[in-house]
Amino acid sequence: MRILVLGGTGFLGSRAVTALKAIPEADVQVASRRGPVVVDFTKPETFAAMAGFEFVIEFEDFLQIANSRGVDFDFDHKGEWLYFVWTSGA
Repeated sequence: MRILVLGGTGFLGSRAVTALKAIPEADVQVASRRGPVVVDFTKPETFAAMAGFEFVIEFEDFLQIANSRGVDFDFDHKGEWLYFVWTSGA
């Protein structure tokens, strides 16, 4: 299974990445603004990088921040399913 982690270098995200990488079937990638998988919530053209992942786990309130800045995006990506889990930030 292919898993993309947004916020995977932070306190909680880095621990989640470590735990996920312990799953033999998991191909875990960490998205960043400069990494091998580039996702930047201020640049909707980078959202396509999330296509092809079975799970997207989000630790940075990506959706809330993007929506608050008026960023409009489409996560349909030709029928692929993307699952989002986010923290409250509290």
